[in-house]
Amino acid sequence: KQWYQRRVRASFYVAVDHERQKIILTVRGTLSLQDVITDMVCDTEIIPGYSEDFLAHKGMLISARNIRDACLENNVLTRAYERYPDYSLLVLGHSLGAGTAAILSFLLLPEYPNLQCFAYGPPGGLLSVPAVEKSREFVVSTVVDVEFSTRLSLNSIQELRDAVLRAIQ
Repeated sequence: KQWYQRRVRASFYVAVDHERQKIILTVRGTLSLQDVITDMVCDTEIIPGYSEDFLAHKGMLISARNIRDACLENNVLTRAYERYPDYSLLVLGHSLGAGTAAILSFLLLPEYPNLQCFAYGPPGGLLSVPAVEKSREFVVSTVVDVEFSTRLSLNSIQELRDAVLRAIQ
């Protein structure tokens, strides 16, 4: 394994909202140095189970796989659905958590076809265009005002670097 694959683990929790009849899987945004590592692994990789043009931010994809695997190993979602079979799955997060939640939703969609995802301030450059088109079926993303994380991408960082270098020459 690459060195970062052991470090790319977003914090998450699963809760139940009885009023709305939802099983909620929430992914935390950037808080720790490990989360920054996840943010910085910004190559792209094919989303498993989809065509080659369905690409996602590699760090968040690894994190999403780790969350899915942890849920499978501990039967977290299975146990929740055994107790509440009429409830639906809601995946949500903010910033890094929003990006990871959106990608995690792709991974969970085959088993939970009625899931919804709310992504609050997802990072820019998260998904390829075909993946974005597909995500419109189950992801709702929202950005408030001029939130920094939504405008941050490898491209924008490189453009900033180039602008700074031009300014100091």
